[in-house]
Amino acid sequence: MLQGSGPGSQRPERDRPEPGTVGCQSSGSQILDVVFLPPPSLAERVVRESRALAAQMRHAGNPSHFVLAGSAPGGGTGVCAPHVSLFMLTADPADLPAVLRALRAVAAASAPVPAVGRAYTHNPHGAPELHFAGSPAWTALQRRVVAAFEPLRRGRQRTVDPAGVPLATVLADDNAATSARRRQLLTYGYDEITDDLDDRFRPHITLAWPERDSPAIPLDSLQPATDVQATFDHLAVHSMSAWGTCTVSHGTARLTGPR
Repeated sequence: MLQGSGPGSQRPERDRPEPGTVGCQSSGSQILDVVFLPPPSLAERVVRESRALAAQMRHAGNPSHFVLAGSAPGGGTGVCAPHVSLFMLTADPADLPAVLRALRAVAAASAPVPAVGRAYTHNPHGAPELHFAGSPAWTALQRRVVAAFEPLRRGRQRTVDPAGVPLATVLADDNAATSARRRQLLTYGYDEITDDLDDRFRPHITLAWPERDSPAIPLDSLQPATDVQATFDHLAVHSMSAWGTCTVSHGTARLTGPR
């Protein structure tokens, strides 16, 4: 069991990350994203949806910063892989062997996770997302991931979140509405976790990310999210690039634990 210890409106353009800078930290460290990779049929579906939504955004004059299976934002290395984020951490190149050992250990101990679509929705920055219904299987898998990977960050804090918001600003904010987020950042270095105190894990795949928070593109052209039924059985570790994209894979592992 995980134990705890203890932005919605439009943001000005100056607060947005420069393309390719989100994953870069000082002294050669980077942000790693421990993710679930969707099975091929679901990956194909969300790539089609990403392309369709990006076309609508472009036609509306609010283009997306990325398209799934397309080039990395800002001309970076790799392509934007569809994924569900489970945990993020700051790591140095020397940490990678331990990170990959943790990946293999979690995969060997974990059973595949059935996923059912719940809804398409926008995040606070106007980015469309496919959300999955929460379940004990999702929570148990994330808890195992956090237990294995959190010690590897050795107290290091990410500089920004996927949207490019400086986390130092979040940590300095004493607003009661963000207290759960601050607590999780201080405890785990990541703030989308379901633990014994707060339920903040919302498994989802981000489909695109508009240049401006509003107006948000309508999502009623998509097939019903509840049509989605899939089984996730591959974990991976990626470098995180701008806008929450995963563009460079460091390793994958198939879940082979007891069902």
